[in-house]
Amino acid sequence: MSTFTILSVCPETGTAEYLEELRNSWHGAIIAWELVWNRYGTKLHEYDGALSNGAEDGRLWELQRDQRMSRAERVVFCLTFTRFYVKQQDFPRLADDIGDAFGGNPPGHWPHLVKLLHSQPDVPALGFWWTSVAENPFAGDWNEEREEYDPIDPNMMVNVYEHITNLESEFV
Repeated sequence: MSTFTILSVCPETGTAEYLEELRNSWHGAIIAWELVWNRYGTKLHEYDGALSNGAEDGRLWELQRDQRMSRAERVVFCLTFTRFYVKQQDFPRLADDIGDAFGGNPPGHWPHLVKLLHSQPDVPALGFWWTSVAENPFAGDWNEEREEYDPIDPNMMVNVYEHITNLESEFV
């Protein structure tokens, strides 16, 4: 069964360490995608075509620019993007955004994530490996000599709140 892994990440160094692993990745990112697609997409419950048609079909991903979307929905949606993270100072804010995006009743693994955020883990930031079906997005190249993954280039990591601020500046 696929897993959803919460990582402690350091945006300054590009390093990541496992924090928690939850069974069944279908209870993570896909719920946010369905939320956004069903509210703002072109066909109810048919986001899978927008995912499986490859890079040519950006309908789902481009919804991040839909101005009908609330900031909380946009944050939760963008958090599911590759190598996005949230800094420790923003944990309470993200917990609130998750609650707001899901109308106060987050499904799947999202309530667990809210609880974790409220516990203020002593980590610089949290990153998310939404499904074990794919490679860990926070792992660099395999280092044969050390027999472990190298850190990724920190410039490849994206602070979700900085991304949202930049994105929303396009709306003005």
